[in-house]
Amino acid sequence: MLCDNLLTLDAFKQIDAANIEDFGLNTPSKVITYTFTDGSTKRILLGNNTPDERSVYLMQEGDTKVFLITTSMADSFKGDLTLFRTTELDKFDTATVTALKASGRDIDPLEVILNDETSTYTTSYLLKLNDGSKRDMSTTNFVELLKLIPSPITIEHFVADDVTDLSAYGLDNPTLDLSIENTTTEADETTNEPKEVVTKIHYLWGNTTDDGQVYFMKADTQSVYSMSSSFLEPLLKDFNPFYLSAKFTQLINIADIIQIDISLSNQNYTLKINGDTYMLNDKKLSTEEFKSLYKNIIGISADTELKNAALSSTTPIASFSFTSPEGEKSTYMYFEYDKQFYQTVFKGIGIVGCNIKQFTYLKDCLDAALAQ
Repeated sequence: MLCDNLLTLDAFKQIDAANIEDFGLNTPSKVITYTFTDGSTKRILLGNNTPDERSVYLMQEGDTKVFLITTSMADSFKGDLTLFRTTELDKFDTATVTALKASGRDIDPLEVILNDETSTYTTSYLLKLNDGSKRDMSTTNFVELLKLIPSPITIEHFVADDVTDLSAYGLDNPTLDLSIENTTTEADETTNEPKEVVTKIHYLWGNTTDDGQVYFMKADTQSVYSMSSSFLEPLLKDFNPFYLSAKFTQLINIADIIQIDISLSNQNYTLKINGDTYMLNDKKLSTEEFKSLYKNIIGISADTELKNAALSSTTPIASFSFTSPEGEKSTYMYFEYDKQFYQTVFKGIGIVGCNIKQFTYLKDCLDAALAQ
C-alpha cells in the first residue's frame, strides 16, 4: 500500500516558495526515501499543513519547487509504520519436527533428537538431558507439547526496535528459550531429485505484563514484540523430562534375550526362548501365549514421578532379569512404596512409582499359563 501511494502521488498545485522554512520543509514532519533499481535514492519531504488543514506542503529534496498534496494523501505516509510490518512470523509443522531445544528460568535444558535406531522396541525421538543422558520419548506427549506452541508465531504489539538492554523485558534471562528444527523433502530445482530442506526457528520469551502479554523476540535480532501469554504456562509445565519420557521401565527387544527370570511376591518364574520354542518353568507355551506374556512384561511402566524419594528397601518385591545370548544380564528391581505403587529407579535418574495392578495382573497371567 505504501508503494502504491508513492507511485500515484499527485500534487494538485505548485506554489512559489522563497523560503522553505515558511512551509515547515526545513524540519519535515516525514521524509520518504525511495530507492531505484540502480541503487540510487531520492527523498520527498512533507512539511506543514496549509491554514485550512486541507493540504500539505511537499518538495523533493534538492529541488526548489514546492507542491501541495491533499491531507488524506499525506496522512497515508504519516501513519504508524507498524501498520506496514508483517505480524505473522515463523510457523512449523508438528509432523516434520526433527529437533528441539528448550531451556529457561525454571526449565532444565533439554534437547529432542530423532532416534536413528527405530524399531518396535524403540521410540521415534530421544530426549537428551543436560547431563548428557538420553531417554526414549513418548511421541504422543511430545506431539501434544508441540501443539501448545503458537504456529505461526504472531505479533500482537510492536514494542521496541534496536534493543540493546534485554533485561528491561526479561529477555536476558528468558522464561523460555526455544529452537525448533523442521526437515521437509522438496524437489531440487535443477535435477528435480528429492532433497532434504532443513529450516530452524529460534525465539526467546521474557517477562509477562499486567495485561496478559509476554515480551518475545527472535534470537539474534534487536526487535521486541509482545503476544498473549496464555500459551506459556501449560507449555512450560510440559517441558518436564518425566512427562516427555516413554514410561516403559524395561523395554527390551525380544531378539536380544534367551531367558527372563522373574520374581513376584516371593514366587519365581523362568521364561526360556530357544528359537521358536518357549518355556515357562517346565511348561511349553504356544507362540501366542508367549507373546502375550512378553507384552505384559515389557509393558511395565511408570505412572508417577516420586520427587525427592529414596528407595525404601534393599529387598525388591519384584524383579526381572533378562539374559542375552552372550550371557549378559540386565536386571530391573521394584520395591514396596505404598498400597498403590511399587517404586523403582527410572532410566538411572529418578525414582518413579509403578502401579501395583500391573504386577498383580502379570502374576495372574503367569499362573494362568502354568495352570493350563
